[in-house]
Amino acid sequence: MFFLRSLAALAIFFIAASSFAQGPHYKILRAKENFVKSTQLGRLHAGFYENVHGADLIKFGTMKEEYEIKSSFGKKILRLNWALRAAGHEYISWILFQGLVRYDLEKKLGGVKLPHMIEMDYYIFKKSMEYLDQTGMIISDDMDYANHPTFNFGRNRLLSISLFYDLWLEDERLFLQSVWVRREKLSGKVESVLDYLNRRNLKAKQRTAAEELKSLWYDYAKYQ
Repeated sequence: MFFLRSLAALAIFFIAASSFAQGPHYKILRAKENFVKSTQLGRLHAGFYENVHGADLIKFGTMKEEYEIKSSFGKKILRLNWALRAAGHEYISWILFQGLVRYDLEKKLGGVKLPHMIEMDYYIFKKSMEYLDQTGMIISDDMDYANHPTFNFGRNRLLSISLFYDLWLEDERLFLQSVWVRREKLSGKVESVLDYLNRRNLKAKQRTAAEELKSLWYDYAKYQ
């Protein structure tokens, strides 16, 4: 009887462990390992993050945006919106890659808090299109979480992977214009780093970070 009880206890333990491993946060890990890290760009940006935080410290959380870089015990860690748990792995990998690029961008800017500027979106979204190119995935309406019949998070955040990718293939100018329109609809205004640098009351760290952002985007765009 004791032996049977021990077996039952072990069975319950392994079932619970398996359920935990396959929990909602595990979906992000699978998207990272199976999709993001299948590309050169993905391995690069995942590596920047994992060198500080390890391989699995990205989880779903509660926030307004699709992802956020959150301070925790003196470190900046990445969280994805809980609403994305219903999306497919391919779509999650696209959002996750954007978050990883944003994490790296904030480090490049020295952790200085700047207003959200359009060059940030340009930089992140263009990189995310290059990531999609490297995956070789067929970007279709079926995989687009913005088209989900029940969950409207992708639509509300204007995050149609198929729309942006089609524009990327068609005309980069139209693609960047759509990124600009998205920011205007979400924020009600669009601020450029060029205008920001014209302010007279910037602190030295703010000006240095803004100059870095300017260089990152305009030099990056020039040589692509």
